[in-house]
Amino acid sequence: MDRGADMCAGTALKRHPFRFVGPQIGDTRHYKHRGVAPRALAQLFADIADKPESTFNVQVSYMEIYNDRIFDLLAEHEGGVTGDFAVVEDRGPSGLGSYVKGLRRVPVTDEEQALDLLFQGEVRRTTAEHLLNKNSNRSHCIFTVYITQRSRLGSAEKVLTSKLHLVDLAGSERLKKTMAEDELRGGGTFDDSLKRESMYINKSLTYLEQCVVALTDKSRTHVPYRQTKLTNVLRDSLGGNCSTLMIACIWGEARHLEESISTLKLANRMVRVLVALMLSPKECAPPPICPAREEVCMLVVPPVAHVRCFRVAHLMRLHRCTCKTERPPM
Repeated sequence: MDRGADMCAGTALKRHPFRFVGPQIGDTRHYKHRGVAPRALAQLFADIADKPESTFNVQVSYMEIYNDRIFDLLAEHEGGVTGDFAVVEDRGPSGLGSYVKGLRRVPVTDEEQALDLLFQGEVRRTTAEHLLNKNSNRSHCIFTVYITQRSRLGSAEKVLTSKLHLVDLAGSERLKKTMAEDELRGGGTFDDSLKRESMYINKSLTYLEQCVVALTDKSRTHVPYRQTKLTNVLRDSLGGNCSTLMIACIWGEARHLEESISTLKLANRMVRVLVALMLSPKECAPPPICPAREEVCMLVVPPVAHVRCFRVAHLMRLHRCTCKTERPPM
């Protein structure tokens, strides 16, 4: 299976979510300023349309990692949006790799359907207000596209499976900047929620950086993928058979210089990770030409009947020859 990731990371800046999705949902006036995810989906389905010799099966899923718990943003009802999903590894012939067990996958056939699901999940994301952002994302989100390509040419069918992770990482936060002094001392319920969310966000980003550091160090034999749900889900897109692109968003102001430098250091370490994308299509037996082949075989006369018919015909010929030889002369 070939995997890829497109990560959008940054500090807690105001326009960071705009880079991932684009303008406000439903605003068609700024379509040319759409974000990374809509552009990636448009290019994906354009490439599919340019390959009529192959058939494609496309499915999408959308998850939210909030306080190190996974929630399904595409669940059919609110009760399905639970935080009890677990990350499972499949290294068998199916080649699923690391995936979230029980997460809903929705089949799509065109760009419009995929965008509808993207915006549907975007509305369900957990957001809150602080001093730097009135609509701050309080979680990491991963929009995944699963693609199965089957070649129509040749006697043997070639199957190529891949997945594309579009990741929106929450920005690293400092409580002394995102919360006022009286809020830091207040200890209210809302303030405690912001503090806990910031703790989980910074913790997962720290472990992500540790995984990147371990991947760049040749002397390290262990990569701490399982420390958080974020790194466990993205393990195939960090050090596996993948092609990874990271977009670092920074705030170009002197008062946020410390956070901007931290984000750029993570991007610099990510560049040093060596990955190699190799295509390994699987050959499958072609489907039967006639689906009613068994019924056709039943209509054919069995071999025993052929033998019996041959013997009867042979005896009849012998009898005719005998009759001609025993006829009296005129």
